[in-house]
Amino acid sequence: MKVTDVKIFKREDGEAFLGSASVVLDDDFVIYGIRVYDKGGKRYILFPSRKVKDKWVNICHPINKECREKIEEAIFKAFDEE
Repeated sequence: MKVTDVKIFKREDGEAFLGSASVVLDDDFVIYGIRVYDKGGKRYILFPSRKVKDKWVNICHPINKECREKIEEAIFKAFDEE
């Protein structure tokens, strides 16, 4: 799997929520609404989710650590280049 495109939507208000991203995988699949946060100097991402009854469940997410790391790396690189 290769991340072939990343679009960044920054938020510039100094809060923990830095913005969101859209990621294209292998020029075949797109994920919208990946949220990017910074808490205590550590950045992390949250994949799109929705509320089902009384809990939040992911709509889509990586199955393994390697896939998640590739997506995170591409998003953080794009955020740094913005």
